[in-house]
Amino acid sequence: MTRTILIFNCGSSSLNYRVYQAYGEGSLELLAWGKAYHVANQTEEKSYLLHHFRGVEIRQPFPCPNHRDAARGILDYLAGEGLEFNLIGHRFVHGGSQFHQSTLLNAETLKQLEGINHLAPIHNPNTLSVVYCCQERFPNIPQYAAFDTAFHFGLPEFASQYALPYTLAERFGYRKYGFHGLSYQSVSLSISRHLDTPVENLKIVACHLGTGGSSVCAIDRGRSVETSMGYSPLPGLVMSTRSGDLDPAIVLDLIERQGFTPTQVNHILNAESGLLGIAVRTSDLLELFDLAE
Repeated sequence: MTRTILIFNCGSSSLNYRVYQAYGEGSLELLAWGKAYHVANQTEEKSYLLHHFRGVEIRQPFPCPNHRDAARGILDYLAGEGLEFNLIGHRFVHGGSQFHQSTLLNAETLKQLEGINHLAPIHNPNTLSVVYCCQERFPNIPQYAAFDTAFHFGLPEFASQYALPYTLAERFGYRKYGFHGLSYQSVSLSISRHLDTPVENLKIVACHLGTGGSSVCAIDRGRSVETSMGYSPLPGLVMSTRSGDLDPAIVLDLIERQGFTPTQVNHILNAESGLLGIAVRTSDLLELFDLAE
């Protein structure tokens, strides 16, 4: 039995997609792929869609003020090419403490995901918007979610626990979740194949350097043992619009002395900081290289 599967990978400032033909023996054939660039992001270059199908690359100027509109543009293109699907999959950044494996999206699981939007405020809501877009277009096609946090679920306690009052951390779920897990799992398996060595015999330091988010992970015998992101995707490395690590006293000062609301501070740290905060004009690294010349 063959199936056609559409996969969406929703980043903070991009939307990737792949269309696969899945065969009964488990093999996959890539039919089409593409990406929406500069989604809901401030850059010198305007947003656009890039499609690859039947050996042809098409660059399509397309307004992408949000991920839902980007998904509509992608679905319209695929429909115009006559591609139909049996299944749709989505990458979710945060699964909270509820989701540790791939999950069918239904009314119950979608309600649970809505309840943890605050854990990844510039990721999970965007991915949910793409899910709902697909649900409107294809109400009878099953949709599944895979979670970046699942790979890090077994982090050792010394890496996952914050130095907070234990009862407080337990009550509110304050722990290091880790992110980019699907990427790290794929990298681990690729390195294993390249070195012809079982992943259980490898110790790896892997870097995920994305257009929106970046992190580092230590992987011991196929398991995550430390990673730079934490309770949310905000800490760690400096990213395109996220601050990365900073003194928490700065957050307190912005709220207590400077008069910013928590919502405003959240937006500053997630959407106005990082490379954009430093460079002001753009958060795109390639554009920054051009401006520096």
